[in-house]
Amino acid sequence: MSNNSSIPPVQLKYLAGIAWVNFIALISVFPFYVHVFQMNRERDKTTPVFPIINQIYKSIKMVYIQFAVTLFLGYAFDPTEESRYFWVGCAAVLFEFCWMRIFCNVCYLLLILQAFQKFLIYFCPRIEKYVTLSERVVERIFWSAHVLMFPIILFEMFHGSFSFTYIPTFFQDYNDRWTIVATWQVADTKRIPLIIQLAYLGCNRRNLQAFLNSLNLKNVFKVVCCPWRQRSQVEVQPINLSRSSTGAPVY
Repeated sequence: MSNNSSIPPVQLKYLAGIAWVNFIALISVFPFYVHVFQMNRERDKTTPVFPIINQIYKSIKMVYIQFAVTLFLGYAFDPTEESRYFWVGCAAVLFEFCWMRIFCNVCYLLLILQAFQKFLIYFCPRIEKYVTLSERVVERIFWSAHVLMFPIILFEMFHGSFSFTYIPTFFQDYNDRWTIVATWQVADTKRIPLIIQLAYLGCNRRNLQAFLNSLNLKNVFKVVCCPWRQRSQVEVQPINLSRSSTGAPVY
């Protein structure tokens, strides 16, 4: 296959198809994620990992708000058409790309922190009170990680230090690799929120059962329209992570 300077139409259709499937999945799964989280909220507050789970939940909501604003600005001020305010669309798209890259890396950090915390509590229950973090501490970690990741992401963008491991094998024969890497990383930033939500919905039997029940015709309209109004239907009981196999949700 000969080298080309741009992405061929076949690959562009492939990327566009992935983007549309991911977009539809993001829109579809979010109401059910909110619904199940609200049902579990009071019960999960008794667990030591709730602050991290709650911070991830708030972060996912921020992603959708930011995505809606960027989508509106992108269509209102099309960056592909030169006009008086086209720079607004360009700035919105650039901000979304930077922030989503930071968001993904911060979520990786929170998930690693949660896994390490659950590991310690499970094998060393006596140290639970020492590894339990308050919501304020988790929030500080969250925003501090944003501050630390911001210059790293900017350095990658303006100095071209991208990792070519993002590129699928059938893209390897083209010279325009920087465009391919940037496009693939944008797709990656859109997949992470979806993966987190699906992992939460299927992480244990309780969440999965609540998700499946919400798919019933009598419930789905209520869930999609007002997912935040679904309150906890589970009796609040203390949970010992070292003994319960269906304790707090894990990703």
